[in-house]
Amino acid sequence: MAPDPTTVNVSHLHDLATSARSASKAIGQAKPLNGGHDPESDARGALVARSLGDSAIALDKAIEYHAQRIAHFGDLATKSANAYEHTERNNRHRIGG
Repeated sequence: MAPDPTTVNVSHLHDLATSARSASKAIGQAKPLNGGHDPESDARGALVARSLGDSAIALDKAIEYHAQRIAHFGDLATKSANAYEHTERNNRHRIGG
């Protein structure tokens, strides 16, 4: 039997938030791609070294952006689960349960 689409599984929502934050941390560990190294110092300013350095910096920024977005999604999932639990408690109290 299929789950009821009108029911919120708060436990799964909390798990999703935890998983998203873990993924965000793992993605964030992929930077810095350039290892904090200045490629120009080794290649005496060669154009290829500068291009590689610029590419690594751009990729670092992209990785950081996506890691932040995934972490934000985890925060929103937690906030949603907490709001749902809070509403359920208030409604139960009003109904008398």
